[in-house]
Amino acid sequence: MNRATQKAWVSAAAATVLLAGVGAAEPTPLKNPVHHTHHGEPVLIKAGTVGTASVTCPKGTVPTGGGGMTFSNPAPDHLDKNWLIASYAEGSTWYTSLANAEKVDVDLVASVICNSSPHSQFFGEWVKMNKPSQVDCPTGMVASGGGFQSSGSGAASLTDTRPNGNGWMAQISSYGQVRSFVLCSTEPHQVTEEKPWDNQPEYWQLTAQCDTGQLTGGGARLKHPVEAMIPDYSNDKGFSVYSKIFIDKEKKEREGGVLAAYAVCTVPFVGD
Repeated sequence: MNRATQKAWVSAAAATVLLAGVGAAEPTPLKNPVHHTHHGEPVLIKAGTVGTASVTCPKGTVPTGGGGMTFSNPAPDHLDKNWLIASYAEGSTWYTSLANAEKVDVDLVASVICNSSPHSQFFGEWVKMNKPSQVDCPTGMVASGGGFQSSGSGAASLTDTRPNGNGWMAQISSYGQVRSFVLCSTEPHQVTEEKPWDNQPEYWQLTAQCDTGQLTGGGARLKHPVEAMIPDYSNDKGFSVYSKIFIDKEKKEREGGVLAAYAVCTVPFVGD
């Protein structure tokens, strides 16, 4: 994604977001209901290297979810060989890592959603590729957001990082191992899911939404490697996912890889 595209993307509020959360009880208003998104400074990831970007919640607040995106300037015809290989929180900071196997340098930006209500952080077990890593919230808590870590410095072809049951699930289809990450809250949360329209082969981007200020995290199911997954830049309500686009030589069609985007909300999404 080039800088001009990023600017247009921001102004159009089409940022990439991954959200999560499931609650068994009927939702009730949070004591601190408004969640705000913060974006870190771009970190240059040199061609052929692995790097990490981070962003920290303001004092008195903690992460509820997060994500990251990559872009380049100038933009090559394809960026098929850079992969997000980690997206998770540690304390008050969100980290996003990228393996850049391209021949050009790219920038990486981390984003975090913050709130003053208490949240707990948990990692799942490491599992091999093509197997899901699931981590559940303790009894009495639900997922507000989540992410993943993959092993080593190779490119992880991510297929899942999303809410599942009372926790978070992550899975990769290549390159090593993965473990899931979840943020848990005692307040009820609701998940919204966005899928491609019928007969839409270029499903390279999808956005799931909450009402303004109610977005706590997000996630996705993917067919091709993810280029970006990040909360909305402008209104604290959308979580967008961007994937690679490939050419199906037999069908002679361009094909994207986002199968579904998920947003975790503090109240059911009604639209505002």
